Amino acid sequence: MTDDFKPDNDSKIKKTKLNMLKKHFVNIANEKIETLKEQLEKAECVVIGSGAGLSASAGFSYSGERFKKYFSDFETKYHFHDMYSGGFADFGSLEENWAYWSRYIYINRYMRAPLPVYEKLFELVRGKDYFAITTNVDHCFQKAGFDKKRLFYTQGDYGLFQCCVPCHKKTYGNEEAVRKMLVSQGFGFEDSENEKRRRPCFSEKSFENGNSARACAALPGLRKTDVDESSLRRDFC
Repeated sequence: MTDDFKPDNDSKIKKTKLNMLKKHFVNIANEKIETLKEQLEKAECVVIGSGAGLSASAGFSYSGERFKKYFSDFETKYHFHDMYSGGFADFGSLEENWAYWSRYIYINRYMRAPLPVYEKLFELVRGKDYFAITTNVDHCFQKAGFDKKRLFYTQGDYGLFQCCVPCHKKTYGNEEAVRKMLVSQGFGFEDSENEKRRRPCFSEKSFENGNSARACAALPGLRKTDVDESSLRRDFC
């Protein structure tokens, strides 16, 4: 076997080729980014289309550490491992269902995304005649400063309730009801310098297990909600 075909040399050749390919694709990507930048600067009108990937890039992950931080009790009992799958879980009671969804809604709708992706996007189109079409329901566009009248969120908004019949088309802001559901689970709220809103204080949970027929004693950490269901029906239906 000659030196040219020794395994070490073969490995070095492969690494060199791989690095060349990476550099090639990086150059192509940079060229496309530069072209997009030039076109965006010239454009008078801009249409934005976005899906879940945009919010994921902003830090709204529905699995991994973020999921475990807020839903470890549900994972233990129901054996799902991401928020999306939890949306299809067959919960044992209505209280458990709303305990899950109140957390889901709050952290994905009322808390800001960790990274300023939407804010940077808004700066790119500020002052232009823009319109955004999105399947995202996390309100990130509006939280970043986008005009509500220039948005079409095709799948709704986590922050809105509507009649379950539905007997009418009106929608209702749900932050107050969602916060009450969180408080009933033992969550407190703490101020954050980086948040305009108050956020759940998960480090100081004071959970209690309920004992009544309507309580969630089967799932550690949940107890009877203090939200009056008849009031919710009256307000939202």
